[in-house]
Amino acid sequence: MGIRTDILHLPFRISEEKRLSDEDILNKKEGVYVTGLPELTVDPIRGLTVGANAFLFNNRDRTDPFFYYTPYRIRYGIGLRVAQNGRVDGELSVDIPFAFNTKWRLRGDFIYANDPNWQYFGIGSQTLQSLTYLDKSSGNLVENARFPDYYRNLALTRPGRGTAYSEEPNRTYTDVHYNEVDYTQMLFGLAAERTFFEGRMRLMFGAELLFIGIDQHDYKKSPEAIDRHTGEDTEALQARTRITDDYEAQQRGDVNSTWARYNIGGYKGGRIGLLQTGLMWDTRDLEPDPSHGIFAEYAQEISATWTGSELNFTKHLLQGMFYRKVLPSVMGRTVFAGRMAVGYIRGSYIPFTEVLDLWGSSEGGGIPVLGGSRALRGYREGRFSGMVTSLVNLELRTRFYQKRIFNQHLAFYAVPFLDGGQVWDSFGDIEFNNVKHNKGLGARIAWNQATILRFDYARSKEDAQFFFVFGHTF
Repeated sequence: MGIRTDILHLPFRISEEKRLSDEDILNKKEGVYVTGLPELTVDPIRGLTVGANAFLFNNRDRTDPFFYYTPYRIRYGIGLRVAQNGRVDGELSVDIPFAFNTKWRLRGDFIYANDPNWQYFGIGSQTLQSLTYLDKSSGNLVENARFPDYYRNLALTRPGRGTAYSEEPNRTYTDVHYNEVDYTQMLFGLAAERTFFEGRMRLMFGAELLFIGIDQHDYKKSPEAIDRHTGEDTEALQARTRITDDYEAQQRGDVNSTWARYNIGGYKGGRIGLLQTGLMWDTRDLEPDPSHGIFAEYAQEISATWTGSELNFTKHLLQGMFYRKVLPSVMGRTVFAGRMAVGYIRGSYIPFTEVLDLWGSSEGGGIPVLGGSRALRGYREGRFSGMVTSLVNLELRTRFYQKRIFNQHLAFYAVPFLDGGQVWDSFGDIEFNNVKHNKGLGARIAWNQATILRFDYARSKEDAQFFFVFGHTF
């Protein structure tokens, strides 16, 4: 049975494609309410993480005509997490669709994060090579390695290799942090969007100011080392890391240096001022949990001295998402969802951290690439990165149960998925000859529609990973 909205008058027209389904409207809460959950997760990089997320929503009531066209009128968010590895991160956010009953949407963010184990595997198509290492115990070369074996071998101790590597032969070293940096970020962001064509098109303008701090683990004491003779945990000096190898190759003019070829910088961090623009075509019915529609965008970021930045580059992203119900009369709410994205970065002084991030103008923000919870879920964060990046995600979101508990609406989904992607050094190098992919199975809990809890397990030829986070992948 439909819900009559013809007696409600919008101040401007909104396409019926944007109207929530009758079922979503019936389940939507009125007024002000709070959702929040403690976090207790285990991450392959950060270990046990304890934290909490809370959201304050204002939906107004059913006499508000926008009630039928947006998941909320105002959303405030706060989050804080502390991880076993020492990572600390938190954020404050606000999102106001149709602010002051106009065609404008306003968003604001403040983010702080410090991660001593931020992943770095290099820059360029060379990162697509399979993991290879020289076994410290046997001396044998291991090719096409699994990540857990590769990482354990890095952690094993070894004697110093001499002055050529800035190592003392009579001291004990480890490489456990070879693919890691100590990363700190403080971000301030503001964005405004205006809708056109009855809400289908959105033009976004934004600005961000980031303060990035990078500290290397080189030659610091590391208690995470493993004695290669006994297999016991021990302490050793961390040897030179991958990022230092890349930076020093650039400084000495190595012709094979990817940092030199692509003008990479940011070895010690820096200040990044960004101006952002985005053009979006959006026919989704419910942004946090769509059941039909498409979302397409072109997004761009500019960083230059005149934007207050110490680094110079531009980033571009072309992204498309689609959502379609599958046999709704037979399978209920089963949605086939897909995303395709292509990103490109260029400039005279590009921070390496920005190469590992696809920034989008939508509410989902950036996508760390390629690997991790929002990209290739079967590979480590930042495992593959290049000047040109492609990404594909496919999911089948099948709701199998829903119930109202203590006046809270909960819907449960099973979600098989497939991820794929590849990176290149330039558009002229594009060949789909080394696509990385993984398959996986996930679960979703939609809490009062606007809060999505996501559980994903993914396997690839290289690794297997589990995630528990807020929000759909896309």
